[in-house]
Amino acid sequence: MTCCHFIRFSNRKCCASCSFIQANIFYQNLGEDLGRYADKKLRERGVEIRSKTRVGGVTRREVQLNDGTQLTSFTLIWTAGASPNPTIDLLDCPKERGRLKVNQFLSVETRPGVWAVGDCALVPDLTTGQFCPPTAQHAVREGKVLAHNILAEIRGTTKKPFKFKTLGQLASIGRRTGVAQILGLKFSGFLAWFLWRGIYWSKLPRMERKCASRSTGCSIFYLQKTSRSLFRSALR
Repeated sequence: MTCCHFIRFSNRKCCASCSFIQANIFYQNLGEDLGRYADKKLRERGVEIRSKTRVGGVTRREVQLNDGTQLTSFTLIWTAGASPNPTIDLLDCPKERGRLKVNQFLSVETRPGVWAVGDCALVPDLTTGQFCPPTAQHAVREGKVLAHNILAEIRGTTKKPFKFKTLGQLASIGRRTGVAQILGLKFSGFLAWFLWRGIYWSKLPRMERKCASRSTGCSIFYLQKTSRSLFRSALR
C-alpha cells in the first residue's frame, strides 16, 4: 500500500485542509466493513480521500496527480510499504518481487547455507498457499523458526517449517477511534483504538520505556494536549 497525505494552507484564514491519496481502494487492506467505517470517519472530519489515484509529481508548492489535477500543498507526507535492502539486488539468488525466494524452512534452495526472513524474504504461506506479508508479527516468528532450523542444519536434526496465520490488523484513525480485526473479530471506534494502543504499548521492550510513553490507559483521561493541539498552535 502506498499513500500520500498532504496539507493545504489557506492564506486568508488560519486553517488547513488534508487530502489522502491512495493508489488502491482505500479500504483494501482493512476489509470492506472496517474500511467504509474509516472512510466515513475521516470524511466527517473534513479529510478529502482520493482512491485509485497516484501522485505524478511534486513541487515546492504543488502536488500533481496522474489524472491531471493540480493541488496546492505546503506539507507533503509520503508513506509506503516496506522494501528489501538494496544489497539483495547484488546477490546471485532466486528473487521475486525484489525479495529472496525461500522455501518453508526459510532457506534459499539453490544456495545451501543462505537463509532469509522478514522484509528481505518472500516466504510461502502454508495456510493460504500465497506468500506471507512483510509484517512484524510474521518476522518475529520467522526469526525463531530460523534459529531452530540453523541449529537443526548444524546438528543434523529435523527442521521446522514456518507456518503462521495472521492474528489480525489494527489501525488508528485519530481522535481515539480506530479499526481492528483480531482472530476474525472486527472492532471499530474507541475499543479498536484502545486495543491498538494497548497492544503496541505492550510490545515496548523495557518497563522504563512503557512508563515513559503515554500509551498507558491513563492517557485516555488527559485533556486535549495532543498532536491536534500542537498542530493548531503551529498555525497561529
